[in-house]
Amino acid sequence: MFGAAFYRQFPYKLVTHARVFSLSPKVSLSRRQGLFFANSLFFLRSLFGYENMCSWEKIKGMYISLPQNENGVIDYSFMESFVRELEESRLRELEAYLSATGLNDYHLSDSDHTAINEFNKLHWGQFRMQDLFERIETKKLPYKAKDLPSAPQGNNILPCLTSSFMNQGLNYYAPKTGATILSNVISIPSNSDVYRAYYQSNDFTVLSDAYAIRWKDENVRLNSKQYLFLVASINKVTDLPIFSYKNKLGGWNVVKNKHITLPVNESGQPDLQKMEALVGALQKIVIEDVAKYTERNLETTRGVVNKEMEPPAKKKVYPIFPNYRPGYIPIYSLRAACGRFENDEVPEVEGWIDASRLGFSPDKDKHFIIYAKGDSMMPIIHDGDLCIFEWYKGGSREGEIVLTQSSDYDPDYDGKYTIKRYHSEKLISDDNWQHTKIHLLPLNPEYNPIELTSDDEGEYRTVGVFKAVL
Repeated sequence: MFGAAFYRQFPYKLVTHARVFSLSPKVSLSRRQGLFFANSLFFLRSLFGYENMCSWEKIKGMYISLPQNENGVIDYSFMESFVRELEESRLRELEAYLSATGLNDYHLSDSDHTAINEFNKLHWGQFRMQDLFERIETKKLPYKAKDLPSAPQGNNILPCLTSSFMNQGLNYYAPKTGATILSNVISIPSNSDVYRAYYQSNDFTVLSDAYAIRWKDENVRLNSKQYLFLVASINKVTDLPIFSYKNKLGGWNVVKNKHITLPVNESGQPDLQKMEALVGALQKIVIEDVAKYTERNLETTRGVVNKEMEPPAKKKVYPIFPNYRPGYIPIYSLRAACGRFENDEVPEVEGWIDASRLGFSPDKDKHFIIYAKGDSMMPIIHDGDLCIFEWYKGGSREGEIVLTQSSDYDPDYDGKYTIKRYHSEKLISDDNWQHTKIHLLPLNPEYNPIELTSDDEGEYRTVGVFKAVL
């Protein structure tokens, strides 16, 4: 509707009345290649909105920018490696953050278990906000939000606080000169639709329609865990659905008289140690899946740039049945499959494989299965994969992965059969066209493409078009 494009690998239902549509690629894409393509459509967001909704009719004639190799062909290998490197970079940034904050240690200690188990035994007390916090006076800045960049730019590197609840209210950047720089405090909007408090751990300044408060007792310096607990308690009385632009909560003059509930010690004072212990334990529980995800994915990439180029350690075994049943597809030897076209004979079936759960309608007369050999088409096709093809009946093959019978030798297949991505160069005249060159392209950059010229016409033929890997 608004031009936001997403790549999805999983089955999903398209709700057409929600004014969305899907684009099915004409070629087989890996997950990373799909992400690259989706990002290439990012510009559509700036073209469409409520008054001009996105549709296939409006965008199908548009052009997108994609990388090309030296042959002028879309460089799918570059897409794969580029997104892989981005993913690894982000994972390493996440790993560094988790390590710096101590969140990479997600194993609950005895004290963590105690903090969680004793939660229901805590004693609680009511405290007026102004008895615990004070508002921080800040210098008024000579800027309007609309005139400031939304990302660091030049001297504009200091995040500015406004009433927005997006990105913790920090959506603009101003120079540090003349600004009151704050950190390790709590921010609260004073004129907003949502009155949500946030703990601000890093440097920022106040721009408009918001303010910052800090712990009043100068002899006690709160840490991040204690502030996070306090923020949650404050939001119990400020971040409520009854408040909006039409029914404003108000600024500090109102909030300072609100009462918040906190755990107390034997003296009836806020128990900061209990707050810290509880938040520390909860952080470990919440961050465990993130930390494990980081560990698992970095393990697959650490020290190996092209880890995904390796075949899977264990393949799923598909039973081969002797007789046909609905939903089954025949499996042939590679030589037999190609012989169907070479000798115009129906090849002998080696067996049948159940393909009824693959997301398309299997047809025994339309589809066939062969074993792939070699690693030239990694990461999509690995050595020994069972590949489903559709018998080629004519039409465009541009960009498709195809099974080809060729006079050129392919070491993967010990002879004249090959699985590669198809690209052709054409010479077009007024009333005709002809191929001038055929490129059979591997996905693995370690392999060279096979090139066929017009002189080789008749020396190659497309046997099938790749559909899926079992």
